[in-house]
Amino acid sequence: MQDGAQNGTSMQGDGHAGLRTCSHQVGGHMKKADHTPDTFVDDVGNFYKPFQDVRSAREAAFYQAVWPVPLRCELPPALQRQQGSEEGAAEREHAEVLQGRWGHGEAYGTQQAVPDPRDMEGLRAFVPKYCGLVFLHGRKYLVLKDVCSQYQQPCVLDVKMGFKSHYEWADEKYKAKCRLKDETTLQPSLGFRVCGLQVYQPATDQMHRKDRAWCKTITKERVGEPFHIFAGGGLSAQSLYHDPDHGVLSQLRKVRAWFEAQRSMQFFQASLLFTYEGTARSAAEANVQVHMIDFAHTFPSIGHRDDNVLLGLLSLISILEKC
Repeated sequence: MQDGAQNGTSMQGDGHAGLRTCSHQVGGHMKKADHTPDTFVDDVGNFYKPFQDVRSAREAAFYQAVWPVPLRCELPPALQRQQGSEEGAAEREHAEVLQGRWGHGEAYGTQQAVPDPRDMEGLRAFVPKYCGLVFLHGRKYLVLKDVCSQYQQPCVLDVKMGFKSHYEWADEKYKAKCRLKDETTLQPSLGFRVCGLQVYQPATDQMHRKDRAWCKTITKERVGEPFHIFAGGGLSAQSLYHDPDHGVLSQLRKVRAWFEAQRSMQFFQASLLFTYEGTARSAAEANVQVHMIDFAHTFPSIGHRDDNVLLGLLSLISILEKC
């Protein structure tokens, strides 16, 4: 079986410069028509996320605030040629407009403030590196480093954080929509919800997947089940979660320390992404990583601690400590 980055559907014939569907995506951004991922990866370690109006403008500006000098990512040759066109020039201009603008403008409503540079710097330890924006045949994409590109068999678990996914300054229709979605899961009581996972099974040489629909069936009595499944490949739960140097919990405690100290940002609908190498037999060999992703609904906090996410993180840590 080929790894997740390699067995995605090639988009070269569809005008996507040799990109492939991201087959290790377990969370959002699915095409409505066939429910396949709406994100792409390439052969040089990049991840392409579709640009969606003001939400993506906020997210791009957020990444640019975390990484003031975007990483100079290698791009596939076909994509390099395309970025030399007028479309590429227009997109570079758009990126310059966004540069340093996070926290200001109509996209933030009443929540406008300048973030503490120390808080933004601290985020670099667990936020994917940002490469900028590209334009592919009429559609814009955020380009990030693919956190799974180093794995042969990427095991991935997506955990949406926070007790609520709406913000008070949103319009009533949007808030009602978010409340309804939250109430169909354990998120309002636990402070997080699992959105999906995939784990490699060495015995069968297959990826075992649990999608959003399955995750919505999780009850309080089964809250630990997805985390046990995620450790059901080559690693034990003890190794994956509790290894003192490389395990998930040691990394989550660093994320917790950042949230306890920072007063610059409040996160809605952001996720923690757990990843490791499915063929490994130890946490060190597995290169276990925890990243924070999805910042389309991240706003300045204007001096307040983000208890919505922090308390959810404490809840998550408490459950994983029992695994």
